[in-house]
Amino acid sequence: MRIVLTVVGLSLLEEWLNRDVVGLVEKLAKDDKALLPSSVRIDVLPQQLTDMREHMKRIKQDKRPPTTEQADYSWQVRRQPVLAAVTEIIRAVWRADWSAEAELRRVSAERIRREHAPAELASLSLLDPKLKPEDQVWLLYSETCAGAFCSAILAEVLRNPGNGSTLCDGGVTVRPPQMLAGVQIDNPKRLKEVGLESWASVLETAWRTLRETDDKVLLNITGGYKGLAPLGTLLAFGLGSPGRPIEVIYLYEESDQLLSLPGSDLVYFDLAIFDRFAKNWDEMPAEGLPWPDTSDVLTGSFVDQVVKKRPDMLTIAEGRLQLTVTGHLLLAVWHARQAAGRARAPQTDVE
Repeated sequence: MRIVLTVVGLSLLEEWLNRDVVGLVEKLAKDDKALLPSSVRIDVLPQQLTDMREHMKRIKQDKRPPTTEQADYSWQVRRQPVLAAVTEIIRAVWRADWSAEAELRRVSAERIRREHAPAELASLSLLDPKLKPEDQVWLLYSETCAGAFCSAILAEVLRNPGNGSTLCDGGVTVRPPQMLAGVQIDNPKRLKEVGLESWASVLETAWRTLRETDDKVLLNITGGYKGLAPLGTLLAFGLGSPGRPIEVIYLYEESDQLLSLPGSDLVYFDLAIFDRFAKNWDEMPAEGLPWPDTSDVLTGSFVDQVVKKRPDMLTIAEGRLQLTVTGHLLLAVWHARQAAGRARAPQTDVE
């Protein structure tokens, strides 16, 4: 079994939907293998797509946190029936033959399928072996309504790819899409204080779900904002373990192969400093502490061994002692491991 954590971006809205979808449907309609259902009507599709794009603009402008329903496909289809047609078009892309165009362009049919699909599906299609029903895909969307919307469509395609699909070998087990609280690009402070913790928690949950030695956890960072990819990679490395690494995969759009960054025993996060000063870390508020520490909240050994020696983890800004991004990331890894019982901190500080 493989658990493939897949970060969902907005390629479905920002790239796929803005292409010549009508032209794509005209091609698919000529391909017997595409099995494009009659519900996809070329005469009404242009207006449907125009309405859909306007709907997308409104969704992207919505700054409220998404609700659980917004990641539910049936809920979305009741409000935007054209979604059913969009879903069928994406399914048909993976069923179509494409051999004539592939020969003309001297590329593989699979390359053409990936070109006509959202980035998340394109990357998942390159897994070797192909996704199977016993595999699990966890779709992780950012704290945006647009992310929830895209997740709903991707989940539906993966669950029911249809006969003849080269996307995966049968319907895949897809968990209800999950929001990563705090993961967005508009509020860096919330990303550091909340987003890294929620991301680490999901990775830890996936790791604990493993039952057999051959089970694997993969983090697919192809979708989503690329500036967050390094943070996700570091969290995956930190939450893997010797013999049970979390592999990071990525598909560059011009490539025919996944880039794989397997976790390694050589990538080691030393979290002993958190175990030793557990009380200090637990009592440090998200906004930091007034500095200098005139109230003696922190132990002397913490000041000497952490504050003075770990500028990678702590910084002093605007009169407060605050965690750096690295500090927040390491703390998120430690918290996730603590919650799972993978490490046990001492009850008191060591002086």
